[in-house]
Amino acid sequence: MINVLSGEKNANTLAVAHKLNEKWNLYQIDTPEEYNYNLLSVKNYFESNGNISHLCVCAESNLISPWAIVMFRVTFVPQNIKLVVIVEKIYIFTKNVNMNQELNMIQNYYFDKNRQITDQKNSVFSGILVRPLDREKTKSPLIVISHGGPHSISTIEFQRLIYLLICKGFIVYLVNYRGSIGFDQVNLTSILGNIGRQDVDDVHFSVISVCKNENINFDNIHCLGGSHGGFI
Repeated sequence: MINVLSGEKNANTLAVAHKLNEKWNLYQIDTPEEYNYNLLSVKNYFESNGNISHLCVCAESNLISPWAIVMFRVTFVPQNIKLVVIVEKIYIFTKNVNMNQELNMIQNYYFDKNRQITDQKNSVFSGILVRPLDREKTKSPLIVISHGGPHSISTIEFQRLIYLLICKGFIVYLVNYRGSIGFDQVNLTSILGNIGRQDVDDVHFSVISVCKNENINFDNIHCLGGSHGGFI
């Protein structure tokens, strides 16, 4: 496919439904190659010239940067017997943007994508800390989330649940306990024969470490997980 924003080939696409001649069609629209997009909301409207546009609110992320909320305008322009699709990235909402009060919660987050933790035995593992941007002086509730697997990993891709928790004032720590993928082989295999001990200890020590370094309400600490994370 050809990226309509840059003209380069790209496998990443954004799907938009559009009604033409009383039939709904699904269009795969190419997006910048280095990013992935999670479509959150779409609003359709007619422009004064009769063209139909779609405002697409998306979460934008890649392998090295935290997600941001972006907005695309997708315009369908009939030309003879074919349909021309015009895609524009018209705004990015990040923690550095001050819009109006209704949009303030969109940028109120802070990422520490490589919060390393070293326990008493000098075992090193890491995770991702996400917290509201303006809560440094306020005691915040904490949720520590353990991924399943156990051979899996928590990443900085957009997740609705985490975004909701941040908007509600929670600090979220996504712990990649030893045994998670994406690290070295020793880390990966260390959990074998130690399930229920090593992984639980890592999550427990994560809670202690985050509580030492962040302004946490000790009466409002929670652990969350599914599959193996739920077992932990």
